[in-house]
Amino acid sequence: MLFRSNNADVYLTDSVRDINVGIGTQTPNNTIQVADLISFPNSIKGTFLGYQAGNSNTGSANTFVGYQAGFLNTIGVQNTATGYYALGSNTTGDANSATGFRALALNTTGDFSTATGYYALGSNTTGTENTATGFRALALNTTGTRNTATGFQTLSANTTGIRNTATG
Repeated sequence: MLFRSNNADVYLTDSVRDINVGIGTQTPNNTIQVADLISFPNSIKGTFLGYQAGNSNTGSANTFVGYQAGFLNTIGVQNTATGYYALGSNTTGDANSATGFRALALNTTGDFSTATGYYALGSNTTGTENTATGFRALALNTTGTRNTATGFQTLSANTTGIRNTATG
C-alpha cells in the first residue's frame, strides 16, 4: 500500500503478523525503515542509524550509528561504530569498536581493535588488536599491531610499530 504526502512516498507492507513501514523504500526490512537513514535488517541482525550507515553491509551483528558509519563494510562481522565515518572504510574487519569522528575510518581488514576519540586509529588499515583512546591517539597507525595509546595524540606518529604502550 502506498501513501503520498508532500511528494514523499510511504509504503506499508502487511504480513500475517506484522505491518512494516518504509519511507523511500517499497520493501521495508523491519517495523520501520527509512531509506539511507534507518535500517534494522533481521536477516543479518544489524542496526544502522544515519545517512548511508552500513551502506554496503552484508556482515552479521554489526551496529553502525552516524553519517556513513560502516559505509563500506561488506562481510565484516560483530563491529560497532558510532560517529561520522567511524569504521567507514571497513570491508572485512571483524570485532572492532570505533567511537568518534572518523575513528578507525580507514580500517579495511584489521580485526579486534578499539578506537575512542576524534580520529583515533584513523589511518589504520590492516593493523590488529590495537587500543587507542583520545584525540588522534595512534592516528597514523596503518599496519601496527597490539599497540595501546591513551591520551591526547599519544603514539600519533606510530605507523607500523608492534606492542607499544604509551600514556600521555
